[in-house]
Order: sequence, then C-alpha cells, then structure tokens
Amino acid sequence: MLSPRELEVLAKMAEGCTNPAIGRALFMSESTVEKHVGAIRSELGLSEEKEIDRRVAAVLTYLREVDSIT
Repeated sequence: MLSPRELEVLAKMAEGCTNPAIGRALFMSESTVEKHVGAIRSELGLSEEKEIDRRVAAVLTYLREVDSIT
C-alpha cells in the first residue's frame, strides 16, 4: 500500500510533473522525490522494461486499482 506521501508524489506524476517540479510543489529534495518514485514503482510491481514509460505505467496501474475499489 502506498504511503500518503507516495500518493502525493503519484498525483503530481499523474499531472505530468517532472521530479524537480514535484520537489518544488511538495517541498522536498529531488533525491527524496526519486526515492518515492522508486518506492512507488516497487510497490506497484513495475518492471524494468525499456519499452515502457514506467512513470505512465505507475499512474495507470494506480488508477486501475482505484477504479476497481470504487
């Protein structure tokens, strides 16, 4: 399960924000954003496939999960 902070980062990812933009918006360093993004990818079980944009895959995976709950 994603933490509240990871959900905030994921929401910014869904808006199309870059890591530096997420950091500015959420008042955290870029390295902290990168750690959260990595944790999100891991929690959602996203692979290292090069043909897939993992940021987009993270957002889509999360949205599918939320949609299945509601």
